[in-house]
Amino acid sequence: MGNTINKPFEKSKQDVCLTRNKLPVNFLFMNEEANRVERAFRALGMEAPEFQRKVGIQSQHWNNWKTRGIPKDKLPVVSAVIHRSTDWILTGQEASEDQAHGIQGQLDDVEGVIEASSQKAPQFREPGPDYLPVRMGGFHLQAGVIGYGLDFLEEEKAPIFFRADWYSVNGYKPERLVACQIKGDSMEPRLYAGDIVVINLDDTQPIDGSVFAINYEGELVIKRLKRDRGEWQLSSDNADKVKHPDKVCSSDICILIGKVVYRQSSEI
Repeated sequence: MGNTINKPFEKSKQDVCLTRNKLPVNFLFMNEEANRVERAFRALGMEAPEFQRKVGIQSQHWNNWKTRGIPKDKLPVVSAVIHRSTDWILTGQEASEDQAHGIQGQLDDVEGVIEASSQKAPQFREPGPDYLPVRMGGFHLQAGVIGYGLDFLEEEKAPIFFRADWYSVNGYKPERLVACQIKGDSMEPRLYAGDIVVINLDDTQPIDGSVFAINYEGELVIKRLKRDRGEWQLSSDNADKVKHPDKVCSSDICILIGKVVYRQSSEI
């Protein structure tokens, strides 16, 4: 990438993907609450699909809990399914005898909650083993920092499923793809507000003419890279160059996050 920049451009909200104002998640380690819950249901002879069915959630919700923890409104249901107190789920220690009597009363009433929870949970139907998901996510960025936080939005937005051979043919790893929703008109007529794009986090080699997700001074922008007179530029597809001018991209303010490899659009 070029080493100079003539002048920075103003970041436009029209260029950014939708994000969530949450702390970055560390998905290298399982959350302690989820770890205890998994040990408990496995001790009862349950596998994850049976536990998910009894609690009334989908597999993507359980995967999300393993990084974020168990939602408070789900604790009574989970407690009833694994036959352990909510105190034990949260702290690893059982409640006192007096507290245990109160908890038992709550557990006696929660049987109906389990069934109700199953009916109310978003029914994201998984198509089968021949299809693998790409999860919707939001990025947490800092200006000039190569790393990022990633917050998956599985409880609100269903993942996108692709055939397994689509990954293998293209050399993609499912865990290294993330989907993001476009906002604004800077990339029309190729990308419209509301379109979904899939970003390959493993592909950060700049390519002239390709579209990338980029950390530009702490914001996520979706732009087409162009090579002009020895410099990389961020280019909008929108023909209105007064509103969306091309700008020089230098390595100190432009950090490639990944290449856009797929788009899903309702525009025809």
